[in-house]
Amino acid sequence: MLGNVCMCLISIVIHHTTATIQSLYCPPTYNKCLSDRSSNSRPKDVPGEEIVSYCINKFLWEDPPFDYKEDDEVLNFVRQMFVKSQLEKKKKKLIVRKEYRMLTKKEREDYHAAINRLKNDKSLKPNVYDCLANFHRSSSVKNAHFGPAFLPWHRLFLTIVETALGIAIPYWDPTLDNRLKNPSDSCLFTKKFVGSPNGKIGYPFNNWKHEGGGYVIRNVGGFGGELLTKKNVDDVLSRKRHTEITNSKSRRYFLEELHGKCHSFVGGNMAKLITAPHDPLFWSLHAFVDCWWEKFRQKQQKNGINPETDYPRTRKIGHRPYDLMDGFGKLTNQGFGISEKFTVSDKAHTFKRFRNIDGFSNRFTKDIYTCQPFPSCSKSKPSCGSPWLDCNKSKWVCVPKTNKADLDRLDATPSFLNTVQNPFEINGNADSNQWVYINCLIVFKRPRNVTFNSFPIYKGRTSKKNDIYSDRSKNLKKSFPKAYEKHINIGSGFEKVNVRVEGTNYDGRSVEYAIVDDRFGISEAMTYLPVRKPMNHKATQVLLTAFDTGGRLCRPYCRDRKDPKKFVPCTGCLKIDTNEPRMYSNSYAESVSKRWNLHDSNDISCPRSSNDGVYIKFFCNFLDLWPWEKV
Repeated sequence: MLGNVCMCLISIVIHHTTATIQSLYCPPTYNKCLSDRSSNSRPKDVPGEEIVSYCINKFLWEDPPFDYKEDDEVLNFVRQMFVKSQLEKKKKKLIVRKEYRMLTKKEREDYHAAINRLKNDKSLKPNVYDCLANFHRSSSVKNAHFGPAFLPWHRLFLTIVETALGIAIPYWDPTLDNRLKNPSDSCLFTKKFVGSPNGKIGYPFNNWKHEGGGYVIRNVGGFGGELLTKKNVDDVLSRKRHTEITNSKSRRYFLEELHGKCHSFVGGNMAKLITAPHDPLFWSLHAFVDCWWEKFRQKQQKNGINPETDYPRTRKIGHRPYDLMDGFGKLTNQGFGISEKFTVSDKAHTFKRFRNIDGFSNRFTKDIYTCQPFPSCSKSKPSCGSPWLDCNKSKWVCVPKTNKADLDRLDATPSFLNTVQNPFEINGNADSNQWVYINCLIVFKRPRNVTFNSFPIYKGRTSKKNDIYSDRSKNLKKSFPKAYEKHINIGSGFEKVNVRVEGTNYDGRSVEYAIVDDRFGISEAMTYLPVRKPMNHKATQVLLTAFDTGGRLCRPYCRDRKDPKKFVPCTGCLKIDTNEPRMYSNSYAESVSKRWNLHDSNDISCPRSSNDGVYIKFFCNFLDLWPWEKV
């Protein structure tokens, strides 16, 4: 049961005035995804943010709120690159994809130069790089995700981009960076490799913008997600058949969802599927996914399974083996077809077009590229083979060097201390004047098994069970639930709660956060959420989700239509229109003035706070319930 997810459309009254924010049903397909993805898991075991991110991206990919036009020139260019890759495969030896840190200085500089060359090539509008990045949009390639076609589609896409670059794409092994206390400290996120982890990505892709005018940005580690672990990789490799690693019901082995965590962890453009390729790190992540898949295929061959014919059975249109591959259906499959014996068995199809199963051909890694083994070290080989990777001899694993010189006295930079950089994009165009702000209150409940190093003393003896802040009555203690395993406690009381805003009738995402103090039983903080500015004939519809630094979801509450002084459970899906009096602000400053009475002419008077302008609250507790389940 979805319980609180299914709410009626309501309009509310505050101080006898018509409110301009309404609670909506969330889209049924989104609700169903939440129910399906959480059916066999609990919040104490799985960060809810992972489930929500997967379902949001799935919903927006399969039912996009804004359609981008296909460009015939781009399609022709893609086809030219494919034909070129077929001609070149017979003339040269295989190109080698290496881990980014394994590249020599010259190889690294050559790759960056090739990427920048495409970005500066104006032979296609706005440039060749952006045209290739924009090809990764659901308006033209709906079936590139959320099904078995994910793996072969991206394999072909990488081959085409690699041909345009004229050089191998280095893969990014995120399991290496996951071994650091804070992966954003990795040498990967420096000007020597992929640029800055936060804000504008910077050199070697300095001041990169996309066609809508916005900068390419990252918010590494600040807003959910986590990098892959070696266990994730090994779990997938432990399976025998493709159906096991492309089945969305098996979260532990579902390769596509596992890779999606990295998208969320990098944040910024990477966090959203249709904007992800604008960050050059996209190609390296998917090169790793492709090499990971190739290891799986090689294991199949050793076990006597033919990976070319082991296409998962599915009824999902567009993902079936003989469906034409989205965006590539007009390409010839000559030289990539599977065995004649297999193809003849299905006479209902024409074999001159590129189909999903053609992406399972061995020809890619036989004739075009190969992958260098993932970096490793051992007692017999105590070096990782790169000056940028150190061998941890206690665990015999490779660990990236960090930008430690920039960390001053800190052992690691806490990623949740980073501020947020929003792209402020609406339907691909970046302009902060298109945004307005709604007030959101975060209420945070302290879990009872979290303690701080501030102990009370009773009759000369120090308490070993409680800290000074947890000295509460027994009745109050019972109301505070136990912390879940993934809760992060840094011992200062500092806790960051992120709120993500996703447009459901426009293409736009934003993130904000509130800072609460988890030393105390209950604490609260305000944040002001950027949403698209509603227009006279077009209201703004958004989906709001809040989660803490461990990815645990908070439960949304909206004002009760019958008693505006009360807040009741709601969906987090809202509609915002232009009716007066408006419940949004045109700037952060105006949002603050709605929360606080700052109009007193006496500067020494203490401002008074007001919740009248707050329509939605998020309650962050540690119940082992999903926000869409009944309490």
